[in-house]
Amino acid sequence: MTFLLITLPYSIISIKSDIKTRKVPNIVNLSFFIISFLVFFFFIKDYDFLYYLCLLVSIGIGYFLYYKSYWGGADGKIFIALTMLILALGNYVFYLNWIVNLLLIYSISIIFIVLFKTKTKDKIKALKEMDYNIYVFQMLLVFIFLKNILNTFVFKSKLLSMFFLLVVVLCFGYLNPLIKKYYTNFSFKKKTSLNIILFIIFIGMSVFTHTIIFYFFGILIFRILVDYISNMTLFLKDKKDEKYYSPFTIYLFTSAILTMIVNNNIVEIAINIFKFVFNLFI
Repeated sequence: MTFLLITLPYSIISIKSDIKTRKVPNIVNLSFFIISFLVFFFFIKDYDFLYYLCLLVSIGIGYFLYYKSYWGGADGKIFIALTMLILALGNYVFYLNWIVNLLLIYSISIIFIVLFKTKTKDKIKALKEMDYNIYVFQMLLVFIFLKNILNTFVFKSKLLSMFFLLVVVLCFGYLNPLIKKYYTNFSFKKKTSLNIILFIIFIGMSVFTHTIIFYFFGILIFRILVDYISNMTLFLKDKKDEKYYSPFTIYLFTSAILTMIVNNNIVEIAINIFKFVFNLFI
């Protein structure tokens, strides 16, 4: 309740201003930041280092995205302020759930924006230019590399599952340049043959459960969508025919409020639904 009392007024003002002008007044984001800092300071004194680690991670993410011009200074301040509030009035599990929800809500929103704001010929062109073999190859390589994690201790807890997802993302980050450098030079037949061999190895190494299947295809589809949407955003224009900038405060506040209300993330909710449907037919 305290979280909603603090965030709702600021979310309404910030989102309204962001949609209209693509800016949030300094007085709004600074006052929100100060209030969040005071709440964090008085509530977190006796907690363990994980809370401070989460805050440091958010500061690093906020600075990185600002430095890369993915968002403005106001978005960064609001992101860090929400981190402090969520940690102070929830815990670091709430924080992890929020990050997952933020990524998914942002991705889904951008997908719809791209679908309705770009031309059909651009959509088809982007789909044709994508090399789907490379995504399957990446997924198989990463899952084979992490087979010991898959078969032993992952999926026994929410934190370990999220840790696994983080490791997968990091592996993609490091492998992607190498894969693009060498794998893309192969012919379509060689790529397909290599993927079939890796898939056979993966089946032999892994203990298949509905959770592993969900993660494999879920991350694969998400990976393809990320690249597709990233390519499509180049075609997005605003009313003045200039580069489109999405009002990020919508995603920040919406995902934070959703997380604090449901105390879960969209991925876990989807897994539970998938398990239920899976058990009905298996």
